[in-house]
Amino acid sequence: MSAWDTGGAGALLGVVAMAVAAGCTVVVPGTPTASAEDPATAPPPTRPRTSTPQSPATRAPSTSSPARSAVDPEDYLTAPGYYHFTSASGKFACMISTDEPVLAGCHGPMPATAPKVTGSGAPDVPVPPNSVAVTVDEPAAFMSVGDTLFHGPGAAVQPLPYGHSLSAAGFTCTVDPTRGVTCAARLHGFTVSDSAFDLW
Repeated sequence: MSAWDTGGAGALLGVVAMAVAAGCTVVVPGTPTASAEDPATAPPPTRPRTSTPQSPATRAPSTSSPARSAVDPEDYLTAPGYYHFTSASGKFACMISTDEPVLAGCHGPMPATAPKVTGSGAPDVPVPPNSVAVTVDEPAAFMSVGDTLFHGPGAAVQPLPYGHSLSAAGFTCTVDPTRGVTCAARLHGFTVSDSAFDLW
């Protein structure tokens, strides 16, 4: 069992606990499904797959993704060590942090199929997650956070355009109109939209 299975804090929880006074909890990564960033183009809801998620070592790289243009990270730097962006639709607010432990995460409408987590204000009550995050060394996990951890300082935050990538602190994040937001570093990452997810 992983640290997430047994409720261990891990590096990700340590950073979130410091940033969120109300606390947060994570759960084990879920099964991969198809996803959509734009509800107008979203496929009809489907049942989550029950097969075991592929490990990073066996997950085949996507060959259908077009080449992406890298944006200048400095355009998304909102404070020393913090890069913020929104999804092109505005549904997700995301951040890459260079503070230890280095992480990337997003806050927004998580899919209905996402497993429930402990509420930030009520540790014994399972609630739908409102965020997802990943560190360089730990698998991605859902959370319920009690503040705007992944939101940047208002007007300074720009959308990350479709077909572009933002790279900082070892992470690369993209936004796709049919898959949603993806952030990954080395072997760990996530893809999430309001209708589906893949955590690894």
